[in-house]
Amino acid sequence: MRERVEQYILRHELISPGDKVLIGLSGGGDSVALLHILKSLCTRLDFTICAAHLNHGIRGEAAHEDAEFVHDLCDFYGIRAYGGYADIPRLARQRGETLEQAGRMLRYDFLEEAKAFFGADKIAVAHHMDDQAESILLRLVRGSGLRGLCGMAPRRGDIIRPLLCLSKAEIESLSLIHI
Repeated sequence: MRERVEQYILRHELISPGDKVLIGLSGGGDSVALLHILKSLCTRLDFTICAAHLNHGIRGEAAHEDAEFVHDLCDFYGIRAYGGYADIPRLARQRGETLEQAGRMLRYDFLEEAKAFFGADKIAVAHHMDDQAESILLRLVRGSGLRGLCGMAPRRGDIIRPLLCLSKAEIESLSLIHI
């Protein structure tokens, strides 16, 4: 799978030699797999990584445990990490938005802030094939035209999605021994 991701990165020119790539690291399986895969490709493709984790203020103690896990994981690998906290429920109420809408906007703002902090070139997020299918179906249900039915691009500006070539099941089956 690492080789598939490497070929996907190269085919779509997602990372260039010398790039610093910020990983959006939630602590969930998808983003942890992204971290492991990109860490394993750093030397081969000549780039460096750093990470950012935002506690959304939604899951209480579990969210604090996620933040601690992310920082411990980054410490273990010697990866610089940037952390933050946001009260997404309050923000969603203030704006009259869903948690998902408010969270997405704030998360990308936070990642841009972390990117600037590190002087990173790209922001890598862990979207995968299943997210792609869900995105298209959601747009279809909302009555999108043909233009809106296209899925997520491998790259949008400085946001890259190196795992779009993998399914959720493939990501879940990854053994850290094989990465």
